[in-house]
Amino acid sequence: TAVTILSVAAFSLYAVAVDHSKRESLILTGVFCASLALLFVASMRSWHVVGWDINAELQVFRLTEAAGYWSMSHLQDAYNACLSITLLPTIFSSFVHIYDEYIYKFLFQIIFALMPISIFYFVRIFANARVALFAVVMLIGSVVFSHGMPALVRQEFGFLYFGLTLLVLFSSNLSTRVRFFLAIIYGFSIIVSHYSTTYITVFFLGSMVSLNFGLYLAKKRFPRLFPGNVSRTIGIWYVILLAIGTILWGSVITNTSNNLTGFFDNSKSNIAESFTYDTWSRAIAQVFSAYPHYEDFEQYKNEETIRFRLSNPDMIFYDDKLTSQETIAPAVFAQSPGLLGANVKIISSQVFHGLKLVLNNLFIVLGIILLIYQWYTKKFKSSEFIFLAGSGFLALGLILLLPDALTQYNIDRLYFQLLMIWALLSVTAGFSILSFLSNRLRFVVLGTVYCALMLFYSSLIFTITGGTPLLSMNNFGGDYEKFYAHDSEVAGARWLGKTSREIPIFANSSGYVRLRSHGNVLDKRIFRTILPSMIDKNSYVFLTHLNVVAGISTYLFYNEEYAYTAPIDFLNKNKDAIYDSGTSKVFR
Repeated sequence: TAVTILSVAAFSLYAVAVDHSKRESLILTGVFCASLALLFVASMRSWHVVGWDINAELQVFRLTEAAGYWSMSHLQDAYNACLSITLLPTIFSSFVHIYDEYIYKFLFQIIFALMPISIFYFVRIFANARVALFAVVMLIGSVVFSHGMPALVRQEFGFLYFGLTLLVLFSSNLSTRVRFFLAIIYGFSIIVSHYSTTYITVFFLGSMVSLNFGLYLAKKRFPRLFPGNVSRTIGIWYVILLAIGTILWGSVITNTSNNLTGFFDNSKSNIAESFTYDTWSRAIAQVFSAYPHYEDFEQYKNEETIRFRLSNPDMIFYDDKLTSQETIAPAVFAQSPGLLGANVKIISSQVFHGLKLVLNNLFIVLGIILLIYQWYTKKFKSSEFIFLAGSGFLALGLILLLPDALTQYNIDRLYFQLLMIWALLSVTAGFSILSFLSNRLRFVVLGTVYCALMLFYSSLIFTITGGTPLLSMNNFGGDYEKFYAHDSEVAGARWLGKTSREIPIFANSSGYVRLRSHGNVLDKRIFRTILPSMIDKNSYVFLTHLNVVAGISTYLFYNEEYAYTAPIDFLNKNKDAIYDSGTSKVFR
């Protein structure tokens, strides 16, 4: 794995540091292979699918595959409304006779590796090929690409079609008829592939078209104030058509738009919270820090216990005196040991956060300012691209400040979708800041910086210097414990799925995903906690490698998981162990 990642980084530096104008197709083939290698680094770990969402995706795929056709009657769930993870893999399974999990782990990663190529050609519309390569290196170097996307198959297809939609919409080389035809195909493919990518896409394009039309009117009224060109290649009709398709698919055909309407209802009723100190400080922490502030575990346990018991009055809970005797305390996941000393570990962490802050935040803000200036001086022609990038800032601000937004949508995924647009901004700012260097040296220096960030994101550097490990590089740590699927866990989940009938099951996050993907247990029957104060006396408790071997459990706070000691002694004393496969246990 280390050799693979180093090879990808070395190739990426070579691709951006040398002019390849006469052998572009060869370099793009290398980019495709490099992208695929980074995807395989995570997706091909374990004999089973790894990650979070992919387990529920596998469940709805198997429901469709077993029936031989797709229908919302199989499971009324937003995942089942995504044809990219239900109908499409079923079609593949009919022709390519391999184990169903490898359609997700292997075949679909080959398809998604084409996404960076679509972004290359999209960026190339506005810049030269070398700058476009820089944007692609920044994109595939992100941890969301290499470790997040292989576990989000429906979003992989959503992002692939999003990139293709942007490419054909802005492509001036295509005739109007071809652009219309392809944009409709790719746009509606987003709709049936992934719901949240659809909502974000409609918001981006709607904001872009509205703001651009406002600029068009302002330029007619005050031509001297707005000397730049107002491009008008994308009409409002396309956005309206996408919006209609989104409503029909989500509200009429699949009836799965309740998440979006619920989000708006909560935000509308609690809009005053957007202007509080806590909301603003949390938003700043999300942008500039690795994690949000730490939630007090005792406070969480007490408040969550009260809420859970009130929500489940039919359950029979253990006496408070009994549960309070169990020693449960905050814990931490294992970290990579610092092989080069504590000082090197601190320095590497500071360098990483510095690179993130500069390349992923400051350069992007500076880049949009530079593009606006270039547009004003008539050196950049597309006002629509500027407003498309600007709509991303608006979306990010809303996600950060609207109440309940961070619990409804993962900000890392939103940022990665924005990076498909914003990568050009970061590269533009980088070249401007290094303008005092020669052209060749600028490419080398900037390429080195982007590739260094890639090595940090892959956890290769942290494996050496010490820090948070990823499952691609290590057999320990939070990423490994939560997402790596062991055969014994899969066997336990399958056994419990056949045995439990309609009885509720308590499990940690890792147990929850195993039960859904391999036990085919419905979401409503699984309670994602093993806190003694919340366990029902008559229910099952499913433990995984995370609990049995690592000895910890987790709880969720603002989309970040924190660890606490697993209550193994409590379960041994108060429940019967009815299944034990070494790293997986079931209590009743």
